[in-house]
Amino acid sequence: MLVSFALPGAALASLPTRAPVEFASTPNSAEMSTEDATRKVTMNYGTTEAAARCQASQLADTNGGGSLQYPVKGLYTFNTVCSWNITVSPSAPGMLLSFGWMDIGIDQTACEGDALKLSLPNGTSLWSLCGLGDKTVSLPYNALTITFVSYNTYQGGGFSLKYSPATESTKSIDIRTSNGGALKFPPTGNYSNNERLYWLVGSNQPNMGVRVTVHAKNIEFSPLCGFDSLSFYTTNARLMQKICGTSTGPEEFFFNFSPLLLVFTSDEDTVGSGFYLTYTFQKLPTTPMPPSTTSVQAKSSPRPTEANKCSSIYNPAPSSSGELLFPASGLYSFHTSCSWKIDTGVQYAGLALTFHWMDIDNVTKHCRGNSLTATTMNHEVLYEFCGKDDTVLNATFPLSSIYLVFTSTSKYQGAGFYLTYTAVSNPLPSALEISGSRGGALQFPLTGHYNSYAYHEWDIATNDTKKGIRITMERKDIPTCSLASLKVYTKNGTFLQRFCGSSQTPKTFDFAHHALRLIFTNNGATPGDGFRLEYRFSKDAMNRHHSRIAMMAIASCVLLLTFSMVVAVVCKRRAARGNQRGTCNSLKHGAQAQRPTAFPDFQGFHATDDLPPPYVQLSKVPLE
Repeated sequence: MLVSFALPGAALASLPTRAPVEFASTPNSAEMSTEDATRKVTMNYGTTEAAARCQASQLADTNGGGSLQYPVKGLYTFNTVCSWNITVSPSAPGMLLSFGWMDIGIDQTACEGDALKLSLPNGTSLWSLCGLGDKTVSLPYNALTITFVSYNTYQGGGFSLKYSPATESTKSIDIRTSNGGALKFPPTGNYSNNERLYWLVGSNQPNMGVRVTVHAKNIEFSPLCGFDSLSFYTTNARLMQKICGTSTGPEEFFFNFSPLLLVFTSDEDTVGSGFYLTYTFQKLPTTPMPPSTTSVQAKSSPRPTEANKCSSIYNPAPSSSGELLFPASGLYSFHTSCSWKIDTGVQYAGLALTFHWMDIDNVTKHCRGNSLTATTMNHEVLYEFCGKDDTVLNATFPLSSIYLVFTSTSKYQGAGFYLTYTAVSNPLPSALEISGSRGGALQFPLTGHYNSYAYHEWDIATNDTKKGIRITMERKDIPTCSLASLKVYTKNGTFLQRFCGSSQTPKTFDFAHHALRLIFTNNGATPGDGFRLEYRFSKDAMNRHHSRIAMMAIASCVLLLTFSMVVAVVCKRRAARGNQRGTCNSLKHGAQAQRPTAFPDFQGFHATDDLPPPYVQLSKVPLE
């Protein structure tokens, strides 16, 4: 089934106006093997039996296309090879094949058995189709040879298709079904310079995600994929993933939304053979609401016994979501240790936790009492949750599975927590992100070192315009400040602060803005461990920032006044010793010339070098 989507004109104004299409099938070489050739039976080669085996219904229509059905009735026979040539108008930009149904060789991974093979009239292989269901195929050719091949393992109903001239130009083989698709660009040879193409893929069913598997790619490599690239966007033009380079092994990406926009671009030199990918649609879970009988205020319920200290409601769904309520009722007990494995079962995807409420401890700083700790499968600590909060808190991990470990002491008993979790798109970059109404945290990268070339950005904001943002840089390891740094900007691009170097000592910074953008860049410096910071939305941050500005202004006035007093004393002493007054006058004039005409702008610097770039511009360097 062909699915169409409307593109937002404002967000995608710069993209070419190509009609959206949709795709799916199994790739395989369409070349006829020696065994196929020896078994070839067509109406041109002889016997009555041969003619009967390849009898098909092929009709032309008045629109420059036609239809083809094989077999006319019943099932196709074993060990048969049949070929048909189909053409559309030479002036058409391509051909569209619409399969009403297909029943050819089921249970195949690469159409290695019965298949329908597409090739050019000169014998160049394009694609192989097999399996069940409807399909839509878009190709940039006016003439095709369709070859049907069967063995002696399965007999099916064959296929029925309509072929027609394409209405829009296409440069790829684009195959779509109702539950997924496939895309190969270019169909043969290498792509050209200065290409800009896009494809929109999505399901006609609501609440669906897209799982993309890139089976092979050969796209000019560059740091940050700044030259040639295949990019994945939301329909409002938010970049989710970008790939380039060469690989023959599968790379899998999961996007928790549909439709998905794919954009391929190439620059003015160096080409490659492009890419081949397939994708499937996956139903997304709906987020359940917290049980109405459980509340952060429910302190009067009976305590659990020793036998059910870790009693909880844990409902992992068979797909990629679930919920966890602890304890199942009442309050958790003292000296308790419980753990749960949270696993989405989705490879190459991230994990999003949503805490609908928590009542873990009455201490919110450093989590030194009761806590809920998130760890990797190797038990490396990722983050500790504690405190008491009845607002939503979101946590995103660039991992598909984690452990949650709850521990309690003898100082506090609470109602525990309720959370839901779901698989999300591959987080870009690989960072831990915590966000809530009171603040959050950011750690990049989650483990290991960042790359030698990187560009990542994050937005942090509160809806309360009377609050500022207090950032505590807990640790940083960003060597070579001239090439790598984390910069803080206002939302309109005004530079405020730069973090670089190495330090394990926490340091706090107040910003009199309710919204900030953090941009990390590395342009070839030696990779470091990155940074970890926490932020809080606070009116104190706004007040302290203004107080600091006032203190700096006062300090500047004091320095200027002190300097003037020193000049006056020097002049008076020189006058007492009978020095020429001109020397003193010249000193005064010199002091006057050095006085600033206005106080500096302590709100931030406005040098153009500090403005965040709309993209990273890289110069090409030869690769060894």
